[in-house]
Amino acid sequence: MTDETPVIPELNRRMLLRGGLAAGAGLAVAGLGTFGWTGVAEAALTFDTQFYWAYCANCASLWYTDNNTAGVCAYAVGYLNEPHGGHVKSPSFSYELRYNVSGSGGPSYQAGWNWCSACQCLFYANVENLSANYCPAELDGPHKFGGFAYSVLYNDAVTGSSQAGWWWCFQCQGLFNNSTGIGGWCPAGGAHAAITESGKLDSLAYDVSYYSTSSP
Repeated sequence: MTDETPVIPELNRRMLLRGGLAAGAGLAVAGLGTFGWTGVAEAALTFDTQFYWAYCANCASLWYTDNNTAGVCAYAVGYLNEPHGGHVKSPSFSYELRYNVSGSGGPSYQAGWNWCSACQCLFYANVENLSANYCPAELDGPHKFGGFAYSVLYNDAVTGSSQAGWWWCFQCQGLFNNSTGIGGWCPAGGAHAAITESGKLDSLAYDVSYYSTSSP
């Protein structure tokens, strides 16, 4: 094991054959939601799956739980004044992420996501200014690249297997859940933000797949 790639005890290659396109989009920032499927046939997608991701009840970020560390949580660092305080993984669903996604049609996936080997969180790396991201483990420095080339589902929740209410924080580049309406805790300071000061929603509406409603 190296610090560039998380330990992955359970990976599989899946062929995703779905029977329809999402019937709609549009999510309330503070709510969860799912969408039904129509009977329209679609092309197959192929991808690999990584398990053991969780929601941190303190900072609201998505983080990887199976790398023999709890990572570093922005809430623990910024609010509890614990420089090396880790994430918590309960209560949380057990989430899974896709990588090496290929194919056309079907659910919408956004590429460009990466795992930070320092704080263990997922962050969006495909931005013009990579210095405009904050990692709580790096004293507000940038995230450390590691893991795989992840793709995240958006505007396309699959009933019974994915959860909506996830947003991109344009301050730290992380993925956070805003179902409680609070916005967690951002390493850039204050709550995570998906809406600009002018009131513009500056994020896609993401959906994260899960394989259990219990924590990993």
